[in-house]
Amino acid sequence: DEYSVKIAWRGISPSAETIGEFYGLCLIFLLFNIVKNQKLNFLKIVGILSSGLGLYFSDNRTVIVLVFSITVIYFYLLISKFQINKKPFGPIAIFFLVIGAFLLTAGSNNITLSYKFLSGELISKANASQLDTIYSSYLILLNENLQNSTFYSYFFSFFSAVGYLLNRSEIWGIFFSRYNPTFMELLFGSGPLNFGQLYGEIAINQTETFLLPHSSFLSYLLFFGIIPLTLLIFYFLLLLYKNRRNYEFVLVSVYLFINIFKNDSLNYFVPFSFYAFIILILNNKFRSRKFY
Repeated sequence: DEYSVKIAWRGISPSAETIGEFYGLCLIFLLFNIVKNQKLNFLKIVGILSSGLGLYFSDNRTVIVLVFSITVIYFYLLISKFQINKKPFGPIAIFFLVIGAFLLTAGSNNITLSYKFLSGELISKANASQLDTIYSSYLILLNENLQNSTFYSYFFSFFSAVGYLLNRSEIWGIFFSRYNPTFMELLFGSGPLNFGQLYGEIAINQTETFLLPHSSFLSYLLFFGIIPLTLLIFYFLLLLYKNRRNYEFVLVSVYLFINIFKNDSLNYFVPFSFYAFIILILNNKFRSRKFY
């Protein structure tokens, strides 16, 4: 653009992040296929190059880090599984490679920031969005609880730090400045795809174009509330535990979870159906060996 900033490409996808996630999945499944079949042909090389270009133009840096991390971890898991004597990757090396890639992607400016600043940036953005003394019920709850050293305050502080590193502080801050549930709506939500109430109850300062919360996690908190969302996360963790030796399932599931945590992909029918299909297939991979 006019500021020499690369504009993210989205193709026919609802967002540039979603198309980046798609090309990341293409690279991951190419990795699985190459390792399983121990064969690299011309068609797979073309697939790697085209998927890599698509990921580059989408400018989804989180996916770049995840694909890199999954590649390293996958090789280490396979080496451990087959008990090869000379291990090219050790746990410590993997740790530093993954953390190094994340810090490189997050930017050198973020590395020097204190945790105190990171943990308070989200609530600061939320309060800055308010008009005079009009506060949403959830923001009042946040301001009251963050003054005390409770588990909730520690959890939200960590959530804020992650949000800042993912460049979500302003967007998520705007969400919490508008989120005005009753006690029952906090527990059980206000209904699927119900954004009208979110935008219509609390007036805030003028914003740019940040309408959606850019997080499937926050969208589902709005739709279904804390209790169903907690049960859904618990079921996801249980599914990971049951499939802990199904490395492909675990790696892809974690990849999708991290991406939908910072993206609103699950609000769109096509990404939702596609991700559900991927999970169902990988969960039954021993009966569907030819999938990749």
